[in-house]
Amino acid sequence: MSGRQRPRVRRRTAVGVVVGIAAVALAVTSVAFGFTIFRYSSTSPVGPGATFRTDGHTLRDHNRVCREGNSGQARARYYAPGGTTIISDTGIVWTNCPSALAALENDGDYISWCRHEGTVNWVIACQTSRP
Repeated sequence: MSGRQRPRVRRRTAVGVVVGIAAVALAVTSVAFGFTIFRYSSTSPVGPGATFRTDGHTLRDHNRVCREGNSGQARARYYAPGGTTIISDTGIVWTNCPSALAALENDGDYISWCRHEGTVNWVIACQTSRP
């Protein structure tokens, strides 16, 4: 084997190891978290009292709500699978995406719900997780 061939072999081996580690890391991350981010509100301005909820219940690890583009009051809730029993409620919170949120971080089988609690029209961002 000449001196020129050794670096290629080492490079290929190193690249193979890196690719293998990256693939394992992605697989472990997907299994560990198992959730995707899901926006369930409109992307258009809505008026005070506008309410959004997910179509059904599923395993959730968060429900976060905020006003896009400025500060405004919002509220987040989790409902039990039947849709009538409140499990958690943030109360009315001053929000401003992405830093100030009305957020629930419970893990469980819930329906996610959010509400515009302000006094003028604005875009509310309601985001939850689902498997």
